[in-house]
Amino acid sequence: MYAVRIAVDADEAEFRAVARQSIVHDLAPEQVAFIAPDEPTLFPPPPDGPGATTAFSVPQQLGINARDAICHRAADRFALLYDVLWRIRHGARALADNAADPAVARLNDYARAVRRDIHKMHAFLRFRPRPVDGRMLYVAWFEPQHFILQRAVPFFVDRFAQMDWLIATPLGTAAWSGGELRFGPPAAKPESESDSVLDDVWLTYYRTTFNPARVRLKAMVNEMPRHYWANMPETAQIPAMVAGAEDRVARMNQTAPDQPPRFAAAIAGSFALPLDTADTPLARLRAEVRDCRRCPLHGRRRRACSAKVRKAPGRCSSASSRATRKISRDAPSLGRLASSSTARWQKPESRARRSTSRMR
Repeated sequence: MYAVRIAVDADEAEFRAVARQSIVHDLAPEQVAFIAPDEPTLFPPPPDGPGATTAFSVPQQLGINARDAICHRAADRFALLYDVLWRIRHGARALADNAADPAVARLNDYARAVRRDIHKMHAFLRFRPRPVDGRMLYVAWFEPQHFILQRAVPFFVDRFAQMDWLIATPLGTAAWSGGELRFGPPAAKPESESDSVLDDVWLTYYRTTFNPARVRLKAMVNEMPRHYWANMPETAQIPAMVAGAEDRVARMNQTAPDQPPRFAAAIAGSFALPLDTADTPLARLRAEVRDCRRCPLHGRRRRACSAKVRKAPGRCSSASSRATRKISRDAPSLGRLASSSTARWQKPESRARRSTSRMR
């Protein structure tokens, strides 16, 4: 048994380095124990020196899942990844596609949990302005469930590149200033994060957009887990709004609808179309078609046709008459073409008849 030391928050590059060292020395998964750098152990480190240098590749999907699963907080994630790599290296090339394998299934669950945590950080992180040394610094506190800071921060760099901001978490900090991104050690939660002006504006907006007729508590908690509520100012109002949702819906049902503005009828009349044209005189329909200006079809070289077509519904009589004239014009040429074609097909027969007469 060998002790492989790796940081608790190790990224993909660090794990790849220690895993490659163990694989080139042909260490089986049961011979490797991944431990933190400061954790005491009685096992020796892996052997030094170059081992077998045979390179190997892994499936692309495994690389994607491994990049996400490494950020999980589970202590066995490194051992699971190494076990899968070891088996792929020794011939199980399709192992990454076997979702029924226990190690692969657990790694897939870890990867999904990390991606969900990154999404929640993008959605629930709240910046607040703080004047620091004569400039405005936007500070945010977030409590992720996994080691996702380095994976999630590029989203904020792309979105808030013109701002100076600091994101503090119990697992590390990220600061963006002057176009440079720096990572630091964990930070303690600040005592007060409230901002009276911004919080009032945001809370007013949240109360206004809350729809009491569409309250789904299970879906709400699923999309906004209670783990994040402590750092979101609007969540303090959710219990009261949910408790009064039923009464608000009852009042809404009893209240008459608001009257539309005075100009609404005029606007609706300008776009209104006749719903029932069965009893409308044909002359009136023609006039409406001729005077319609609701689309570009009323421009030049576009003439509405309201004639009744018997044989070809959906096609105006002028077009059908033009097609009829063209067919009648081309009739002689079509007849000549038909006669010449018939003559060509009859030539072999006539030749055979002539040759038969000669033989007689």
